[in-house]
Amino acid sequence: MTDGQNANWFLEVAEEETDAAHLAELAQMPEEAKVGSELRPLFVAFRQLSTERTFRMMIASTPMGGTIVTHHPDAIPFSAVNAFAQRYEISGEDFFVFYRMIEIMDDEFRKVTAEQQSAADG
Repeated sequence: MTDGQNANWFLEVAEEETDAAHLAELAQMPEEAKVGSELRPLFVAFRQLSTERTFRMMIASTPMGGTIVTHHPDAIPFSAVNAFAQRYEISGEDFFVFYRMIEIMDDEFRKVTAEQQSAADG
């Protein structure tokens, strides 16, 4: 958020609206969230590969006749990672490192998504 239109928008709103001052914090990226330029291609690959994932929908009935619907992301398919690697000529030991890094990022994404879903369910 520290670059681009989103960061500027948050800063402008925070300056104009006194009750929105807390938004200025959203424009500041925490130091631990910054990604070095050497890892940016990996994050771009993860973002692109994330479009290949499917989601499972879970539906539950409540005692009073209500319905709770949640969605849970599945893992990025190996076939998608393999096709991406072939397209960009990532092979041998580099492929195994690439695959493992995507897998680690995907596991974390799904863990955080599950925690957010759980918190939203209350």
